[in-house]
Amino acid sequence: MEVPLVEAVVTAPGQPLSARLKQIWKRLSWVLRTHRPLALCIEDQRQAQVQQSKTDRFTADTSSVNQVVGLAKGCCLAYGVPYVEVSPARAKIALLGPGTGRVGKAPVKARAQLITGRKRLRKDAADAVALAFAAEQELRRMVCRV
Repeated sequence: MEVPLVEAVVTAPGQPLSARLKQIWKRLSWVLRTHRPLALCIEDQRQAQVQQSKTDRFTADTSSVNQVVGLAKGCCLAYGVPYVEVSPARAKIALLGPGTGRVGKAPVKARAQLITGRKRLRKDAADAVALAFAAEQELRRMVCRV
């Protein structure tokens, strides 16, 4: 099984949002220019927002995440790269198989480590691997529909 290109940008939490957004834009622009991917996968934030709205916990973090998602979409548009939004549950199913959409992070991390051959892998990197597999499946479905 071929592992898709996985790139995660990590920023320092203490930085101002504008500096973090600039860092993300620069890195994502570099990835899109250098690797010319067929598509970019973005984690769909709608379910998280629904959960937060039920508990009245729409925070500055939620707003920041929405800004990063918008930035990623804008970067894709600027470089002519299509993007696919994938829910966390769909990503888990793509990586682990049917019926696994509600599992915790440990099985995702274990499978991502197995696939990548890395003994140590951050949780966000494991999530990125799962998202990449889901995006690949979604792109295959899109191509088959055409």
